[in-house]
Amino acid sequence: MALLIVVGIAGFFAGQITAPRIQQAVTVERTVVRTVTQQVMQQPTPQTPQAIPDKIVIGFTVGLTGAYALDTRDGLWGIQAATKWINDVYGGIKIGNKRVKIELKYYDDQSSRDIAPSLYERLITVDKVDFLLGPYGSPLVIATAPVAEKYGKLMISWAGASDAIFAQGFRWIVQSLTPSTGYLKATMDMIKALDPGAKIALIYKDDEFNRYIAIGGRDRAKELGLNIVFYKSYPSGTSDFAPIYSEALTYKPDIIIVTGHVGDGMLASKQLAEYNVNAKLIIIVGGAVSYGEFYQSLGRLAEGIAGPSQWEEDAPYSPEIARKLGIEWFGPTREEFLRLFYEIAGPTAKPTYLVGVQLSCRFI
Repeated sequence: MALLIVVGIAGFFAGQITAPRIQQAVTVERTVVRTVTQQVMQQPTPQTPQAIPDKIVIGFTVGLTGAYALDTRDGLWGIQAATKWINDVYGGIKIGNKRVKIELKYYDDQSSRDIAPSLYERLITVDKVDFLLGPYGSPLVIATAPVAEKYGKLMISWAGASDAIFAQGFRWIVQSLTPSTGYLKATMDMIKALDPGAKIALIYKDDEFNRYIAIGGRDRAKELGLNIVFYKSYPSGTSDFAPIYSEALTYKPDIIIVTGHVGDGMLASKQLAEYNVNAKLIIIVGGAVSYGEFYQSLGRLAEGIAGPSQWEEDAPYSPEIARKLGIEWFGPTREEFLRLFYEIAGPTAKPTYLVGVQLSCRFI
């Protein structure tokens, strides 16, 4: 995520913006350039050393505690690894003849949409940050986007994918990951190719993120002529999936899809086994299957469960691959990023897709 900011800022001051072929990245970079332009127009022309900042501060909140603690822990590691590469390997953002380092400023929002907005207000008015990263989770992003809008401060959403975020006319927020409605499109394409007559049960958490995942999956299934026999939500805070599983099983689904956040996915998977719920294919959406804790908690019960991911550590990406695809390369190689990740998270940590999503939209 921080790497997207580097490209935009460095390109502006150098006077050379090379438009990548990834349209989403283009949107982010151009928005960053506009933001920097507006800020610089209010200051002396950046031709003297005094006009070049000593650092660029990026502010955000993370749920170090609360319901999103596991999810945001990994996202924070990814942000820190990307920042470490920018500062220690790349040498900082080049502005004129000077290299400017990035500094991170963040607070614990306790995974609360009620607490997060005031912290973003503090980041802008008290800490005077230059740019914002969004919090983890669509509910919190939707709650904090109006603050960025109020002050005209660019916010990049790295872990808030709900389509609802961009249905409210916000002008100061951009997104770098797949919108929620796209999460299950490839899944439905796979089902169409492998078992087009399968009966599908789609169970989703009733929040801003998962509601749109379900809508996108349902609409894609309809386009492909697939058969969703059960489509129902469960409320946030659900601790027992037995009632909804019992109802779903009356339709004898061949494929069961459950979408939620990491904690929901772990509980839903465990209770599938406990209640002897089986199917040809079980898909858990929301990142749970990419966590080491998922396998530690479930053991052999985790086998055979699939899930979509934005990034995986074994996915190949390199300058050579980028050249073959005709895509501009910028940033660390896979090996460099993983080395930095382990320095921050420790040698036993497992990089999940929430770690790598900081880079995947830019380099893969």
